[in-house]
Amino acid sequence: MREKILEAFKALGFEMREVEGLGHGFDYEGRHFLYMDNVEDEDFFSIAIPSLIEKEKMDAVLFLHLQEMLNSKLKYIKAYDIHDSLWLFYERELMGEEDFQTLIRRMVLHLEGSQAYLEHALKAAHHSDDDESENVEDEAISDGEAETSAEDDSDTASEDEAAKTFDDETKDEDGVTEEEGNK
Repeated sequence: MREKILEAFKALGFEMREVEGLGHGFDYEGRHFLYMDNVEDEDFFSIAIPSLIEKEKMDAVLFLHLQEMLNSKLKYIKAYDIHDSLWLFYERELMGEEDFQTLIRRMVLHLEGSQAYLEHALKAAHHSDDDESENVEDEAISDGEAETSAEDDSDTASEDEAAKTFDDETKDEDGVTEEEGNK
């Protein structure tokens, strides 16, 4: 499975470099990512953005609040404290034959959006006059929902276009689909 995943990364144009003991590193839009090898379970696929925030460089309560907020509000993304820094992970179980190129693109984009969500929450926390964490969370959530909704709209548009193209391709010379002709 690992070889198929690495081939998909290569087909997408990523330059993979081996990171001893962790897996394979790659860059996307100026961000560093890791494809994490799991030798114990080949059907477990994980991509991470390592060391986003150093714990010692911020208030410990804010660090834990941000980690909890990410874990409770974002779909598919997990935030872990590893070596006293915050890492974001997109993890999933592989279910047979997957389209790894599509899967990798989706995972990377979700991680990238999650990092933007985190950065917005940090800015809101630093610019907030009061120390009410709910305000920070609400601002970050509303921006995150806007990004997610735009993503969902583009997915829907793509699916609609694909469906229309499929319908057009299945019509006979009279412009009737096989299903319509059987009615």
